[in-house]
Amino acid sequence: MTLSLGHEEHNQLIAREWMNTFNSQVQKLLIETIFDHIPQYIFWKNTASVYLGCNKKFAKLLGLNSPDEIIGKSDFELNWLPDGDTAEKFQAGDRKTLEGHHIINQEEWLSVKNGNRILTLANKVPLVNPDGIIVGVLGVATDITEKKRIEERMARSDHQLKGMTVVSASIAHEMRTPLATLKNTAKGIKPMLAPLITGYQAALSHGLNVPTIADAKLALLETAIDTLENKVTEANRIIDMLLTNLQSLRQEKLTHPQKCSARHCINQALAQYGFTKDAPQIIWANDDDFIFYGKEMLLVHVLFNLLKNAIYFIRKADKGNIHIWLEHHTIYNTLHFKDTGTGIKPENLPKIFDPFFTIDTNKGTGIGLAFCEMTLKSFGGSITCHSQWQEYTEFILTLPRKST
Repeated sequence: MTLSLGHEEHNQLIAREWMNTFNSQVQKLLIETIFDHIPQYIFWKNTASVYLGCNKKFAKLLGLNSPDEIIGKSDFELNWLPDGDTAEKFQAGDRKTLEGHHIINQEEWLSVKNGNRILTLANKVPLVNPDGIIVGVLGVATDITEKKRIEERMARSDHQLKGMTVVSASIAHEMRTPLATLKNTAKGIKPMLAPLITGYQAALSHGLNVPTIADAKLALLETAIDTLENKVTEANRIIDMLLTNLQSLRQEKLTHPQKCSARHCINQALAQYGFTKDAPQIIWANDDDFIFYGKEMLLVHVLFNLLKNAIYFIRKADKGNIHIWLEHHTIYNTLHFKDTGTGIKPENLPKIFDPFFTIDTNKGTGIGLAFCEMTLKSFGGSITCHSQWQEYTEFILTLPRKST
């Protein structure tokens, strides 16, 4: 009598027959193939802490020509350098593992003669035979060197931000009082200045004995109050921008986003910036718009930062102007901000969004562009920069399209 097998039972039978033909050589090849394509460093030892094998990545780290060269060696023969962890530490971990314990995510520095020095998260587990006897150690190490550097840099940046926030808030508080006094004084003098100048000119024309004021100084006096008021406004704007930058840099997520008009934000930034008479030409058609979800005040401050940098570099180059325009795309829209000043040197371009990076900048705090990047990310967008040294710098602010 012939029994018919179901589809699932048939597949299981084929699988068992296939596995039965799997000899030790094929199994070894399969294991090596898997191990050599895993990004971690893998090794295994016997109960005497002598290496029985490793994957190609670990062999390359050690400067070996192939994994076979590690067989029969101990950690003492691998010549770990003293600026990393020692053979004694590695073998102490082996002994603990051979007692049946697991080592989970233990930080270890691996330093070898060929110049490789990396920080790893090491994991070790016992190798157990079919009879339940521990016959060795399997180790897996993950390179976290770059991750650690980033974490340390972020921790330093956060510490600096905290310190700068406290100090800046204190300085801002102390500065606002004299600035307010200057502004109020200027407002008080302004209505009296024109009659005083008219009186001086009348006295001079009637031959009265009054001190002579040069025409250039008289012209300067006529504009002095407006200049003073503008400078006070500019100082307050810079204080506001600094505090906004610092506070926003420490907030990773935007709360309660609002529907905003890109055109309105640009117009607000240009109206509130407080340009001086020698400001460069700004080319903005003001005839296009798109809607995004974020906070108007934050995008205005992003534009303040871009304007501040652009004006500085245009003055430094003694040439250039600023172009602002909008573009529409399928799943996102972009705001383009381009100046034709000095441009950015190629070696500095990858670092301009790093907090506190100030090389070849306008001697600011180094947080302006970092704030811009954080703000655009909080909107669900991004900011990128293209530049040609001595030609131009263009920032592209990408904002997701939202249904209205």
